[in-house]
Amino acid sequence: IGMEAAKDSPLRCATFYARGVALEDLQKFEEAITSYRQLIDGCKDERLLTDARIRVGDVYIQLKKYDAAIPEFAAVAAGKGD
Repeated sequence: IGMEAAKDSPLRCATFYARGVALEDLQKFEEAITSYRQLIDGCKDERLLTDARIRVGDVYIQLKKYDAAIPEFAAVAAGKGD
């Protein structure tokens, strides 16, 4: 996803999301958060942004980092995917 041409791909955001889900399934939680953050920081698709925020919050819960999960869920509740 670091390739120069990839940043213009219409599949880029979906790729960050899918990679995050796959990393979660492998229990590579910190790497999953990184992938979701790439989506949150670089994509405009509101549906994916909201889902990524929820997933980041869920991952923090898996890691027992409850204080880190709260702002993720609060952003979703406030309607802020990004």
